[in-house]
Amino acid sequence: MMTFGYFFYKAIGAFVTPPGVFVLLLLLLSFRLSKRDEDRRRRIIVRAGPLLLALALYVLSTPLFARILAFPLEEPFEFVLPTPEGGSIVMVPAGGLWSIGGEVRMGAETLQRFTAGVDAAEHLGCPLLFSGGHPGIATERQVADAVKKAANRLGFRGELVVEGASRTTWENMKLSAPLVSRSGAKNLIIVTTAYHLKRSMSFARRFLPGMRIIPHPSGRLSESGGVSAMEFLPSASSLYVSTIMIREALGNIVYSILPDTTRRIMSPGC
Repeated sequence: MMTFGYFFYKAIGAFVTPPGVFVLLLLLLSFRLSKRDEDRRRRIIVRAGPLLLALALYVLSTPLFARILAFPLEEPFEFVLPTPEGGSIVMVPAGGLWSIGGEVRMGAETLQRFTAGVDAAEHLGCPLLFSGGHPGIATERQVADAVKKAANRLGFRGELVVEGASRTTWENMKLSAPLVSRSGAKNLIIVTTAYHLKRSMSFARRFLPGMRIIPHPSGRLSESGGVSAMEFLPSASSLYVSTIMIREALGNIVYSILPDTTRRIMSPGC
């Protein structure tokens, strides 16, 4: 049970660190600027800019607004993995790789996706396909070695296929389509973060017409359930989620109206 004291403690932390502290600074700036002008109309105009910026930053930074933005992208997908008839292959599109000392590692979101992909492939007894590269930093060979090491750490002993050249979701599907077709599978299970499934499935249908595409979320970026007072406190993590959801929604719109050649050029990152 949340007490007032605990909420007050969290509120102080929210407004003395970014982005909450910037909201307060913008409010202070609005007050100071408007106070210096004797003309009432000009005071209103001068105050409006910082006030609107403060309001926009505050709203974008609240968990509640991040949840609202995420709802149409994440809510349609359930975490229950079906067992489809016919052969299957599990595909994990990368969500970011990094390197240190020449060794490639999976980012947090990619590792979450890959772990869920391993579980799905083991459950279905089918091949696991990892798709994603680290262009300009690592070779396809280095990416493949990193994926194999991660699979070994997770105890995966099934068939592992790696496509290590793609840079975007569009390229994930384009470069993986021949590998999926070659496997002879009838079902493609796409394992990725919930918000990313809609776009991934759309591209998969583009390059693999006639194949059954099954979504399986590896995780969510937003909360579910009841709303608490904490949902109204700004946080950097909520601002990040809001930004991701806005970009994803715009990406879905752009890709639905642009021709294929333009899509390939403007393909957003994974």
